[in-house]
Amino acid sequence: MKQKDFKKKHVFCIVDNDTFSYLIIDSLINKLGLEDVDIKVLVFPSGSILNTNYKRLPKIEYIEYDSKLLLYMEEVKSFTFISLNNWNVPIIKEIFDLKKELLDKVYIYITDDELDRWQKNINKYGILTKETNNHISEDLLFLLPKLKNFIAPKYYYYDKITKILNRNNISVIDSSGIFEILLTKDSNNLFTVINEMENTKFSGKQIMIGTKTNVFSVREIIKVINSFRSINIYQEYSFIVMLTLKKRIYLDMYLFYLQFFKKIKVKINYFSQMTPFLYNVLLASNSHLILQPRGGVSSARLFVKWGCGSLCTATGSSNSNVFEKVYKTKCIFFDNLEHIAKSIVTSEVDIVMNQEAVESEELRSIEFLRKVYN
Repeated sequence: MKQKDFKKKHVFCIVDNDTFSYLIIDSLINKLGLEDVDIKVLVFPSGSILNTNYKRLPKIEYIEYDSKLLLYMEEVKSFTFISLNNWNVPIIKEIFDLKKELLDKVYIYITDDELDRWQKNINKYGILTKETNNHISEDLLFLLPKLKNFIAPKYYYYDKITKILNRNNISVIDSSGIFEILLTKDSNNLFTVINEMENTKFSGKQIMIGTKTNVFSVREIIKVINSFRSINIYQEYSFIVMLTLKKRIYLDMYLFYLQFFKKIKVKINYFSQMTPFLYNVLLASNSHLILQPRGGVSSARLFVKWGCGSLCTATGSSNSNVFEKVYKTKCIFFDNLEHIAKSIVTSEVDIVMNQEAVESEELRSIEFLRKVYN
């Protein structure tokens, strides 16, 4: 490697267990028009040795990280890191040690996960304190007063970041997520197929409870079911549930009780591990998505963007704020799961208007990202 190999390149620094970076890079290529030759990806291990089975894009050069490579990177356009954790923070520290001015070129995709960990740490100790098991290291404590560039929706994150860091001399690149569950071209092709198929969208009343396995407990799922029972409309709906086998057994016991002792048959379909493609198809088949309080924003965003149906969020939750304040969509809000059925049948949601709002937010975010990735 030579200095010219990195000159004016955008360098993405990823850990080998990362599952999102290839989607982010793909979206920058296909939605911003960033050239693949202008991208380099440095990969570092999450353990003692590098796992080479990480997801990657064709035509992009992936390079096993070596601190000596930094000597050739003084003229890069940007360094991008996904989140801040025990794996990537030492790399940022090495960039600083090489030349502190290079921190001006470091951009961090910040998430609720870090901010939540940091706030809990402050609540516990009074000030941000080393807690390695929560990804708060000495290097992180050293760097946080110095890092400048964060990529996140400014409306939602700026106040949180400045409060936790106790400083306002930061730059927030005002962008929400623009990547899909699948690679951009695959996602567009699937959307075209689904959109053209008869009786796929809006064909029935099917409710997906959570976007990931076990994000809702069995007790919470039972509350949802009983909510529909309480107003006697459970026959009109089917439910999609993602549970591990052990938890599924407990729910099956309850369903058995309903069917054989109460003569009530609830239509539930179980799913667990599946490919991103099948997950995308499953997501698109629902008329409603009950979103967990935190996490799953990418899936929920796609659900709304594709005009699949109505999104249900807990009032005042992190996800509720994101979709109301950042995406400017109208969700079905519920105060507790016991009353969610009533919220669903009494709320009016303009699915097309929500779809347009998410698309508009994506276009707005793209323009802010162009300021970094040009």
